[in-house]
Amino acid sequence: MNSQFLNSIWKDEALQQQMLAMLAVENQAFVQLSEDMRISSLTEGAKRILQARVLQPIREVLSAYTCEALELCLQEHQSAQLWETIDGVGYAVEVRAVPQRLLLRLMPRQEEYNFDAISQFATRQTNNYIAMLLALTAQLEIGKPEQQAEIKAKIRKNSLRILRAQRHAALLQELQYEYELDLQMRDAAAFCRTIVERMPQNRVQVELRAPERCLLVFDENLMQQAVGNLLTNAMQAASHTVILSLWHSGRRVNFGIADDGRGMTAENMEQICSEWRSPQEEQAGGKKPLRGLGLSLAEHIAGLHSGILLSYPNEPTGTRVVLSIPDDLEALRLLRQPSLQIDSGIDVLEMEFSVL
Repeated sequence: MNSQFLNSIWKDEALQQQMLAMLAVENQAFVQLSEDMRISSLTEGAKRILQARVLQPIREVLSAYTCEALELCLQEHQSAQLWETIDGVGYAVEVRAVPQRLLLRLMPRQEEYNFDAISQFATRQTNNYIAMLLALTAQLEIGKPEQQAEIKAKIRKNSLRILRAQRHAALLQELQYEYELDLQMRDAAAFCRTIVERMPQNRVQVELRAPERCLLVFDENLMQQAVGNLLTNAMQAASHTVILSLWHSGRRVNFGIADDGRGMTAENMEQICSEWRSPQEEQAGGKKPLRGLGLSLAEHIAGLHSGILLSYPNEPTGTRVVLSIPDDLEALRLLRQPSLQIDSGIDVLEMEFSVL
């Protein structure tokens, strides 16, 4: 919104009240947290959902996992999207950080994303890949025998790109379905080594920094999607190197992905997460802007693991993102899972890396 317009509104208390009434802000569920993680103020909409009061510790209202993530947001001065269940109803918790305070907005999960826009985006991507498939099929008929293997490989790659676009969209629209996540104790260090070994040959080098062993409860397929997607984005933006890191910190295990590209501003990074798209600008090392469902996919998967996605742009160059999840999740805990299941014949990592 135009800053000059906002400044004129904030100078007039009567206009402020009218604008807030038109936006029905009081009926929205907003909560302001102080530095000591107490509720300093909240709207009537938030009171109805949380049954909370001013000065009440937020730990008495929200789950321990969510409160740990909120403390991390306050400590790191990071905005985030979290997931919480209150009285059996699922909510997306949008978090905005300001110095020594947090602003929360609770939304029923069905209101979290613009499903029509996501479907339209996935359809546009799919149509482009289908057009490429048709062209490649025509090449099969007229191509030389020595070209057949290369053409077939391109057909497979574009087929996987179609599946990737559809699965990403389905993951962000899975709220109408419920499945049991495959939460099992696994070695996260071995998981990271496998991902790096499976990375396609590229002009960008991928460096792994991980301990020999790190036991953690997570859904392997979903985490392959999240880490694979973050690595794909980083490789497209990097100049020479991408670093995948794994480390234990307190009661959390962190997957970090850093590139040495031009990087993004904090504003653009927030836009990527909140609007599931990348900024319309060229990235260092690439000829075209990065577009897609962006970091919100990884953020969503982190949320399914009661985790959080943090971003650190331009420190000092490039972009670093950290997917942080609790180290004490229970195996086979019931959570939501995307409606579109991967068939046993489809390799999740091959699907994620198909766009490289």
